[in-house]
Amino acid sequence: MVDATLDAVAQVPPHHYRLPTVRHLLADALFRTERYAEAVEQFRAVGGFIGSVPWSYSVDPVREFVHARTNTFVEWEKAGRPAALVRR
Repeated sequence: MVDATLDAVAQVPPHHYRLPTVRHLLADALFRTERYAEAVEQFRAVGGFIGSVPWSYSVDPVREFVHARTNTFVEWEKAGRPAALVRR
């Protein structure tokens, strides 16, 4: 499912109104599956905006977002900053 979503995101116009929400969900899924290089790309794309799902489902959305984003970047750094796989 994650791979299909990554493929779909690559084909959606960059200003599509649903794209930010999908990127947040994707960043969370990639973080949870330890696909840090790909998660980094999604976190960079969403920037610092936190008011979206899945974070908004939490009692403390800011904490959840910062935890996922920070740990994604920490693990990506530990791995030597690998590039994400090129998607076709």
